[in-house]
Formats: sequence, C-alpha cells, structure tokens
Amino acid sequence: MLPSRCLNELPKELLRAISGHLPCQSALDFLLTCRHMYLVCDDWTVWRTLAVRNVLSPHGIGMLSNGKQDGWKRCVIAAAKAARPPVEWALKDMETWIPHLAALCHPDILHDSALSGGLPSCSMFDHPIVLQDSEDLISCSSNISEQTDLPAMQTAQAASFSLAVQCLSLSAPRECFVDLLRAVPWVEINMLELDDMTTEERTKAISLQHALANRVVGFMAATMRFTRGISHPFPPFADSIPFTRQMDLPLPFDLQGMEQFATCHLRVMAKPSFFTDSTWTGCLCIVPPADLRTSPGALNFLSIGGTSMNGRVHGDTVIATPVGHYPNGNIFEAVARFQLVDEQNEDYYTLQSNNFHSEAMFHRVRLTVNRRTGWLSVHHWHPLRQDFMTTGGVITPFGIVTWLNSPGAWMWLWKVDWCGSRPVS
Repeated sequence: MLPSRCLNELPKELLRAISGHLPCQSALDFLLTCRHMYLVCDDWTVWRTLAVRNVLSPHGIGMLSNGKQDGWKRCVIAAAKAARPPVEWALKDMETWIPHLAALCHPDILHDSALSGGLPSCSMFDHPIVLQDSEDLISCSSNISEQTDLPAMQTAQAASFSLAVQCLSLSAPRECFVDLLRAVPWVEINMLELDDMTTEERTKAISLQHALANRVVGFMAATMRFTRGISHPFPPFADSIPFTRQMDLPLPFDLQGMEQFATCHLRVMAKPSFFTDSTWTGCLCIVPPADLRTSPGALNFLSIGGTSMNGRVHGDTVIATPVGHYPNGNIFEAVARFQLVDEQNEDYYTLQSNNFHSEAMFHRVRLTVNRRTGWLSVHHWHPLRQDFMTTGGVITPFGIVTWLNSPGAWMWLWKVDWCGSRPVS
C-alpha cells in the first residue's frame, strides 16, 4: 500500500473509488489509514457502494428504506465481521448481525467454513432451548415464563433461523440429522391459552414456537437431501426464498434488533393474501424411534404431490372411490391451495385448503391464523373421521410448520415458486 503521505495527494474521487471496490474489511482498514483518509472516504456514497457490492442483493436494498443515514455503514461492518473465522463469532454477534446476513444469504454465513459436519461450528447457532418436560418432547405453555427470559428466547429464535438458512443451503449434507429432527420438542398452545396470556408470556410462547419450528425446517430439509428419501418435491434452497421481500429486516446492530427480528416476517406473511395468492407444496415426515429404524432411508417422508391420487392409477384404470366421508368430492390435487373463509376479528381469520394429496394420504386442512403472532391452529380432515385432529403450528419465514401430535411427526408447507430447479448432487 502507498504511504499515507502519498495517498493524501490523490484526488478524493479516486480514493473513494478505491475504497468502494475493496472487500469490506480491507475497505475499513483503508479508511483507517490516517485521519485524512477517513474524512475523505467516510461518505455515504462509499458505504452504499460497499454495501451493494458486498452485502445486499438487489432485493436487500429495501431493508435500508427506513432512512437511517448509517444503514449502509452498519451493513458493511457486519460483512467485515462475517469475514472472520466462524470460531471467533460470539453470542453478541448473533444478537447484532448474524441473522440479518443469514436473511440476505450472505456467502460468509453459508460458506462451508461456517459448517462442521453439516452443522454450524459456532455454538450459538444451536442455541439451547431447555424444556421442563423434555422426556415427552412437549412442554405446557404455562411453564414457559419459568424457562428463560424474553431476550434469550428471541435470540434462540434468531439462532434457529440462521441454523435453518445454513441447513437449507446444503446441497449434499455430510451427515443425517434424523436424530436431531426427532428430538425437536414442541410447545402446544390453544387459542384460549393464547388470549389469556400476558403480552410477555404470549411473546415468549410464540418466540419459542418459532425457534422450534425453524429447527424442524433446517433438520428436515437436510435429512431429506441426505437420505434422498423423496423424489418430489425437494425442499427449497435458502437463496430461492425471498426473505427480503417477506421480512421487514431491522438494521444490524439495532438496540431492539432481536425484538424486531422475531416478528419482522409477520406483516407480510400473516396476511390472508400471502396464502391465497400462491400454490403450496411440502412434505410430511414421521421419524420413528431409533430402535425401530432399519436404515436412514426407512424414514417416512410423504411429499405433497407425486403419483396421482385422484381415484385413478397409472394407465387411467378406474378404481373405486375410497370408502369414507368426502364432503368436497374425491378429486385431490397435487398442490395445496387456500381460500379465506372467515375473518373473525382483527386478530384471527380462517383459511380452508382444497383437497390435496401426498404420496400416500389424502389431505384437507383448515387454518385458524393469528395475525399478530403467526400462531396457527390446524384442523386436519380424514376420510374415515371428519373431526380427525387439530394440531398447533406457526408461520415461519420458511412457510407453514405444524406438529402432528407425535414426537418426530411434522408437516412443512412451502410455496411452489420457492422451488428452484437446482440439482441435488
């Protein structure tokens, strides 16, 4: 590098152009060469150039629409920190910038060096969530306030989001996460409990549900790709999900960053139109206990779609209508669709799905949605029992996740247009 005395003689336009085309950490070092350099290059045009080139996708620029003058600078500093070895990342990094860059699918967050055996080597990605009733993998919501404080719960939610983004970025995981998937617990909350909670209790409960659901998404996607257990459809990759269009991301290093991050996806994703304007696909998984599994490939993944379940088999040979109760006919589509059927009040509305099928089952679900929290009550129909079961779920940045009332049993629905054509190696 030129001595600072020589740099001082260069035109400021050239110095700004040089700094704007460096990697973020190098640009910061360049700015701090001397006081003159900092005064010349500490300009919003330099920070904007660095942020756009090194941090923000075209859609990610929208996160700076709140008018904060230091927004570009915060993104650059976050990217410079991300360039450090992941073993140097600390809990403070998770609280201030890691989930923000994860939502932007920043390469340093997704890079192989940030993974260890397919899982992040940085321990706070796997932020511990301890439930009192962990043996049964279910915790009573009345005990949530005793578990941990709200900031820790929201940090756990951000950590699990970052973990899921990393897992969804793996085209060929190096290990099977099936035991981790089965071990994810769930906190069951019904509508009456939710309405009777204090604001802090409600926020804790929903943050915990989001944290657990995010872990399900990550472990489920990685397990599906590792086992090649299904043929249609493979889960979306992280960079095919438009996080920045669906999430009002706070800026890195915001004092209320974790609080804002916890609900930043709900303004868009909890609207009825988010469900009704798209077609959906997904997968159900049923993970048996380890002593009942003959091989990783024996896991039960039932993808939405697959072989026709419309009352016909291959060759259009007509088969008898399955026995049972079909109030909406026995034609089942290969994708899920939703329509708004009731807006109970400003907090709740109800969606009804079409008849859709997975590889071995018929489905029709009714969702009761809480706009403010993303909480879901999912009523499942069954041909042999109209009032089959009701399960809890949540709207995550990755789609709909619902627990199927049994350890290791989950349903994850995502939008069809999130599924890219990227091959799985």
